[in-house]
Amino acid sequence: MLFPNAFARSVDSSAALDLGTFEFIIRSGRALIYPVYQGTFERRGNVPPGRSGQRDMNLQWAKDVFRAVDYLATRPDVDMQRLAYYSLSMGAYFGPIPVALEPRIKTAVFASGGFWYTAPPETQPANFAARITVPVLLVNGKDDFTVPLADQRRYYELLGTPPAHKKHVALPGGHVPQDIRGLFREVLDWYDKYLGRVN
Repeated sequence: MLFPNAFARSVDSSAALDLGTFEFIIRSGRALIYPVYQGTFERRGNVPPGRSGQRDMNLQWAKDVFRAVDYLATRPDVDMQRLAYYSLSMGAYFGPIPVALEPRIKTAVFASGGFWYTAPPETQPANFAARITVPVLLVNGKDDFTVPLADQRRYYELLGTPPAHKKHVALPGGHVPQDIRGLFREVLDWYDKYLGRVN
């Protein structure tokens, strides 16, 4: 399951998907679902201002993830024991909420992840991080000006996942690592380890 970066909030149509951020997963032989989340692509609209608007958006995004997982459960060609969450930037910021609350998600990758403390406590993703117990891979750029190394470490430390099953990798580059092949390798190796190899 993919949760996109903020690009999805600025484009009118999902026909403009940025395949470069996730196509490698499909090419590896894994299925991928990319829901059109509230506030993105064809579902764009004005987000109410302030903390209540951010709260409502986080709630709606969580519902969208849960509905997508419900849909996948109806598909005989989907192995629900091998369901992963993959996200980039905005999706990695938001990711602790659905990953903590949806028990059918078995592992998560948060790429370019960090926290922005704009949401009220009840929907602040950082407050859900300690409730995550599944394996988590956090991949960032070493020179990320949006999420500096200290903030990346804090994100990693907040995760409730046992230390043996969480990993932080800082690759060369900024907010999106310059070593994109390195990012792809880390993600696919993680999925092979925790979901099993693709036949």
